[in-house]
Amino acid sequence: MKKIIFILLTTILFLNSFASKETKKDSTVLEVTAVELTEKSSGNKKENFTDSMVMIIDDIKDEIQEKREKAEALSKKAELTTEEKAFMDELFTKYHIDNKNYAELLDKMILPPTALILAQASLESGWAKSNLAQDGNNLFGMKSFDASEPRIKKGGSVYRKYATLKDSVKDYIINISRHNSYKSLRAAIKKGEDSLELTEHLAAYCEDPEYGKDLVAMINNNNFMQYDV
Repeated sequence: MKKIIFILLTTILFLNSFASKETKKDSTVLEVTAVELTEKSSGNKKENFTDSMVMIIDDIKDEIQEKREKAEALSKKAELTTEEKAFMDELFTKYHIDNKNYAELLDKMILPPTALILAQASLESGWAKSNLAQDGNNLFGMKSFDASEPRIKKGGSVYRKYATLKDSVKDYIINISRHNSYKSLRAAIKKGEDSLELTEHLAAYCEDPEYGKDLVAMINNNNFMQYDV
């Protein structure tokens, strides 16, 4: 009996230790920078990038979904608490909803498919090895128009500078969620179009007429569609 109890305790301690290491590992990935990611000495560089990005994207999408569900629940309440009003005001401001219209907010709180995000991040940043990514953790070529925010100059243009890759992905998602240029993209996402189809709605993102085809090739060549299942 004592032997069985000892084995059970040992197993529990091992599992707790393993879980703790996994949590720590996850936290490290979620806070990773482009320099840290590309400096990994072992394994395939593209696989390291993809694995880290999938974890980051999933985490951000979980956050958005949680907030969306909360906003939808609050939209049905007759009266909000001070804390709930503050929560909603923050969302309305973040998504540029001046009239505080719940329907418009929920309409903009989209969850882009992972494969599409991966394709753009990989293509725009050269798998996080571009100068813009390495110096500013900017994966999507996001430009800066606010002198008060962290920024970086490259090739005569001014871009946003982020603390981590996760910050870059979050900004990318909020940009396509609220900008009028991506209204058709949002509609297509809500319609259920897959990542390959959605590339046709990104004409506003890049002037290159071959941009959509390049994204399709990136998705197909790297089997990114597996992450949308």
